[in-house]
Amino acid sequence: MIKKIVVIIFIPILLASLYGANPALSGYIEGRYFVLINRDNDSYQSLWSRAVIDIDARVNQNAKLFIRIRGEETSGFLNKISLIGSSKKGVSFDRFYFDLNRQNLRLRVGKQIISWSFGYIFRPMDVFMPVSVYEPTFDFSGINSIKLSARTGRLSQFDAVMVPEEGYKNSKFAFRLITNIAEADLLLNYSHYKVGDFLGLALKRDMGIGVWIESIYFIDSDIDRYKNNFNTLVGFDYTFPVGNGLYFLTEYNHDQTGFESDNYSFKSAIAEERKFLGRNYLFSMINYPLNNKYSISVFCVSNLDDKSTIFSPSLSYNPRINITVNFGAYFNFSKDGTEFAPNILSKSYRGAHYLYIFIKTYF
Repeated sequence: MIKKIVVIIFIPILLASLYGANPALSGYIEGRYFVLINRDNDSYQSLWSRAVIDIDARVNQNAKLFIRIRGEETSGFLNKISLIGSSKKGVSFDRFYFDLNRQNLRLRVGKQIISWSFGYIFRPMDVFMPVSVYEPTFDFSGINSIKLSARTGRLSQFDAVMVPEEGYKNSKFAFRLITNIAEADLLLNYSHYKVGDFLGLALKRDMGIGVWIESIYFIDSDIDRYKNNFNTLVGFDYTFPVGNGLYFLTEYNHDQTGFESDNYSFKSAIAEERKFLGRNYLFSMINYPLNNKYSISVFCVSNLDDKSTIFSPSLSYNPRINITVNFGAYFNFSKDGTEFAPNILSKSYRGAHYLYIFIKTYF
């Protein structure tokens, strides 16, 4: 795998140099060690290793090439199940796009990150990127797309995105206008993807307490669960003046397009690219920095309909500015057949708890 990474890195750097760019390299190396403990108290272990290298090559102020190369290997139980984003192995282009800028316009073509939602874990407007219930901020691969952005004012921007597929129905198109009114961020959205078409509205404002509201309405769909139904998110965050500052965030998601808890269809959910199965969810998180090296964090996400819950405490240690060590666990409190303990999983892994150590170093 190392030889592949070296070859893949060398070629774009050479090409960028030939066109007069000055490539800058950065990235990180990460190791994740997991111990799975199932309901029978059997334990399994796994190692997940990643190397990520970014190549940022700017020809001039109006042209840029960005490449992110990711190499991954897994061993142990992660070769049988996917946790977070661990199913991807080998070396690949995680992101690969060109930027062309002209005054207030920017055209970006290639594999890129597109995420339009204000939400932390629940993202009604986001039809492009997946989300992990175990790690909401996980660094997923980009999506092959074309994006045109136009500045329409000092605080306003219009975006248009296309993700082309073989047929129109399975392609994705989206338009977004984001602006700021009375110190509040306002987002208007229209999206089309295989499930149907929806209109979206989102509002976010910091009033000492951060508040965001986001809702989409399906104006057209061939699936009855979607047509003329809403998916709505309400969230807020606040830093309490306690010690070094206790940060709290919570989100509630009501999704009328979700399945009833006694009628889950995992096959349909995959086909529809659903991030969550059900209709009502609650997520809460707290984070407290003990000092400049240690911080503790706890989050909990619950499906309020089937009562499945994941609870995750963690301790973060930063021995140096470019090194992070995380110790933590994912405790799964879910009955068989619920969203977070689906019957499609083997009993050896269903509803299991995970202990972990993550070590990441940046360069």
